[in-house]
Amino acid sequence: MVSISICDDNPKHIQYIHDLLSKLMKEPFTAQLFSDEKEFINAVRSGEKFDIVILDIILNNANGVELAKEINRCNPQASIIFVSGSLDYVQDIYETKHIYFLKKPIETEKLALALQKALTRAKNSFIMLNLKASIRKLFFDEIIYLENMNKITVIYLDNETLEYPKKLKELEDMLPKEQFIRCHKSFIINLEKAAEINKQYITMSNKVLVPISKRHQKEVRESIAKNFIKDEYI
Repeated sequence: MVSISICDDNPKHIQYIHDLLSKLMKEPFTAQLFSDEKEFINAVRSGEKFDIVILDIILNNANGVELAKEINRCNPQASIIFVSGSLDYVQDIYETKHIYFLKKPIETEKLALALQKALTRAKNSFIMLNLKASIRKLFFDEIIYLENMNKITVIYLDNETLEYPKKLKELEDMLPKEQFIRCHKSFIINLEKAAEINKQYITMSNKVLVPISKRHQKEVRESIAKNFIKDEYI
């Protein structure tokens, strides 16, 4: 089931977008509709997770770009589709991670393209892990880094750690190479969670220092540098 949210201060626009979704979506979906941006951001901050967020930029008492930054932080796996009747803030959206911008009035064909891109991303954004006591749907954007510890792999997330009862190599083969890189025989990092790098360590988003071995130093430094540059143009 695809979870979608629509946030727009005009109820008529919300209904129009919802009607288009009903025509275009071939997969089952749920839609939460927000005409109050405070209610929407409270839902995001309280842990509500969405696969797709359709977000107006110019709202009554908020800027959609600033809301998107909060979504990026709290719900990083969400694909954000910006909509607006104005081009005034188009440059600002590149401060966020988003997948599409649609100019109002929204064209059916353009929304269809945005949804296709979002659904493709959603389907390739997670893995299913068999943990000791449960099966966990784990989004790649949740992972900060992974550590090999004896015969298990410890997965470090923003607010918890998971123990996967197999070696790091098995998990490495399941992770997207463009997002994850081995920096040491015992560590793999999420490039998008790297905040700083020196000759010996990578500072991750949770302030933990992850070691870099000499063998991996050149490749890791180049990959992190490329990711920093990419983020400037998202």
